[in-house]
Amino acid sequence: MFSEIDIELHKIACPYQECLSHKPGGKRHIIWWHKKKGVHKCQICKRTFTRETNTFFSGKKHSPATIIEVLLLLAEGMSVRGLSRVKGIKPETIIRWRREAAEHLEELEDYLVTDLELEQVQIDELWTFLKKMSAKDHARNQKKS
Repeated sequence: MFSEIDIELHKIACPYQECLSHKPGGKRHIIWWHKKKGVHKCQICKRTFTRETNTFFSGKKHSPATIIEVLLLLAEGMSVRGLSRVKGIKPETIIRWRREAAEHLEELEDYLVTDLELEQVQIDELWTFLKKMSAKDHARNQKKS
């Protein structure tokens, strides 16, 4: 019988497209590489990865929870400069997260629902805000061109 961790690992696919374990429905060969850091290893391609690999969160210095918190506070009306002061994050970084989040709405929704257990109303508010800001950014870029 599988334990909860085994079942979780059984569902994880290798994020690297060239790996045989990447294909949906294929046999999974994923093991824990470093449990405290949440790092897995594919036994086929021998590469390590985290849950955030090849997602909106990969390559970011801040945790997914911090990024989502900042985005939710932006949606609630807090200013970029205010968030920058309170969180100690550069304003340019916050603006970049907002722009990137608008491009990855569907991907973020899975994280918000499953990991943070947000209610649909909160998610809808965030999406409305991000779409509105994305439209403003797009209009601003069109004027510059």
